[in-house]
Amino acid sequence: MNAMLSKSTFIRGFHCPIRIRHVIDRRASRTKDDEFLRMLAEGGFQFEKLVRHAWPGPEIRGGIRDPRTAHAETMAQFRQALENGGGVLHEATFVHAECLARVDMLRISSGCVDLCEIKAKSFDGPLDADAALQVVDGVPKIIGRAGVRSGWLRYISDIAFQAWVVESALSAEGLGAVGVRPWLIVANSNAVAGEYEALGNFKLAAEGILETGRATSADVCWVKPPPEGYRSPLIVEVDVSEPVRQLRGGDGKSKAARWGGKSLDEIAVDSAAIANGVQDVDPASERGWKCRDCEFRVKVKGDSGQPSGFDLCWGDQTMRADQVLTLYRGGGYSPSPSSQVGPAAQLSADWVADAIEKLAEDHCIAALPLDAGAGRQALARNMQISAERSGIVQRASDYSAEVRKCLMGKGVAGLFHFLDFETTTACLPLTAGMRPYEIVAFQFSCHSVPFDGTTIDPAKLRHTSFLNTADAPPASVLVDDRMFVDQLRVSLGSDKGPVFHWASHERTVLRIIRTRLAQSIVVSADALDFSRVDWLNQLIGDGAEPGRLVDMLKVATDRIMAPGQCGRYSMKQLLPAICRNDDVWKLVCQSMGDGFTVTADLIDRDPYNLLPPMPGSIGGGVSDDHEVEEGGIRCGTDAMRAFQQLRFGTVAKWRSIDRAELIAAMKRYCQLDTVAMVAVWKWMVEQAETDVQQSAEPPTQ
Repeated sequence: MNAMLSKSTFIRGFHCPIRIRHVIDRRASRTKDDEFLRMLAEGGFQFEKLVRHAWPGPEIRGGIRDPRTAHAETMAQFRQALENGGGVLHEATFVHAECLARVDMLRISSGCVDLCEIKAKSFDGPLDADAALQVVDGVPKIIGRAGVRSGWLRYISDIAFQAWVVESALSAEGLGAVGVRPWLIVANSNAVAGEYEALGNFKLAAEGILETGRATSADVCWVKPPPEGYRSPLIVEVDVSEPVRQLRGGDGKSKAARWGGKSLDEIAVDSAAIANGVQDVDPASERGWKCRDCEFRVKVKGDSGQPSGFDLCWGDQTMRADQVLTLYRGGGYSPSPSSQVGPAAQLSADWVADAIEKLAEDHCIAALPLDAGAGRQALARNMQISAERSGIVQRASDYSAEVRKCLMGKGVAGLFHFLDFETTTACLPLTAGMRPYEIVAFQFSCHSVPFDGTTIDPAKLRHTSFLNTADAPPASVLVDDRMFVDQLRVSLGSDKGPVFHWASHERTVLRIIRTRLAQSIVVSADALDFSRVDWLNQLIGDGAEPGRLVDMLKVATDRIMAPGQCGRYSMKQLLPAICRNDDVWKLVCQSMGDGFTVTADLIDRDPYNLLPPMPGSIGGGVSDDHEVEEGGIRCGTDAMRAFQQLRFGTVAKWRSIDRAELIAAMKRYCQLDTVAMVAVWKWMVEQAETDVQQSAEPPTQ
């Protein structure tokens, strides 16, 4: 049997036709499992359960085994529903021209069918919970001046492909007169969850789902079933007829060179030909900056016998491509006019392939000509190029002044704090009374250290932390909020020193908590909540005053670049780069203690690789043919899953995990993030002092 083009394969290859063959050939991928696990952690399967309860109907599972058999079963039940005047089918499977569409839900009525894609995506829907008002036109939010907005393109392309397959399949069956209306069924971010929508109301066979890589209706069960006919207020139906029409009737908005300006229907036909090997794609025609985020850009084990998709596309240029694609925000790179890399002010992706062809050096970033453009991002690119050429940290002209202004506490001695949060957010909230994807903070790490007006003494570091280990959801999210704020106040103490964090997350979370507590005061007039809100105002700022929080990332971004930083400012890229400095590496290892050994080998100086393995390998769902991060809580999704294991272990068991070991691993991860901030702070300040010393030196004769 020829390979069938499924909707997931079509979407994965929508911006690069070569990826279709990589999917068909089962090349190692770094995102397929990530997306599956994130959907699992965020409650995608549970949301689908809610939708199916509102529109009950038979589920066609044959598509998993044999799509053509499932198609025949679908058509039989479809015709029966038409004869009966209507009906609902779940997982209906349609096959046309070697293309396969498994539809989440079909609502069939006389002469028309609603094609419904169920997504656990947040949608700013109506405030009114009346079901009649939960049907909206998607045009105002989904379509902008340039057509379908980029944030919605993936979802609209998905359902547009399904609409094309379903219409074509129905026409082939003599049912072309039946109209097809596309809908997205999504989560209304303005609706409030009740007892039936809370995440703890669903028993999830997560361990079995991880083993099989699929979920069926049997894997998600109710703890307390809603009454028959119940429709959750979280469900909003979005009519996407117009966005789908635009993609199918005009420019499909694919970024592929092969499909520039083609309609989605045309892209689908060509994609099917590629999937079946009828059409070939020359990798050279598609290579460029978009390869930076390709899911097939993975490290393959040497004994696997399977090169990665990225290797196949770039061939003997793979290593150079891997380096060039680390250029900071390289999609906007504009090589100087005198270079041989490409035309000046060229903003397309083509410069990547052009550069790799013409630069023979192994260290390609160092060999790139400087960016001829203006602005801070161009400056940062040039700092990266210069850092790789010289092996010396590069700093912008305003770097030292910004460090002294923001990171030095105005030269006043006191106590400095370094803070990191772990939070969770899910489509179905953790407890009743919350909205979809509302944030809950469950863990923090804080390192505090005296500042003498000039520097800090790492030997005097004091570490405090908090992890909410409650094994059942509270009656209200306010219970979690109050506990979190109270523990944070204890950790930060009574001083007024600055509180450093990395990126805006901590400030955003505290603002959300402050809003919830302030709203509760209106009802309860709780004196303790008044005190909590007042303290949060001091920490965050209340408009008139800036507050104590200081975002170190804002100081670093576009102002400093270290060799080996790979053009990124995430802590997980920056920390290993500066750990090449012996003093930084020693500070991190000594602060973390057990398991962190000071080594001389620069290659092994990635502290995040030294985190303890996750008990029971919570990650799961990985392929044997490529390297993965097997253990350790190393990303936000891992932390979310770990917290769900603690709180909902009886209804959403991820793995057979020792609770005490899991708690220890979670604390260790969060601790490293604040140790990292201490190390980065010290390094950044020392770099600023280097600038001051250099400016004080007399010019060379």
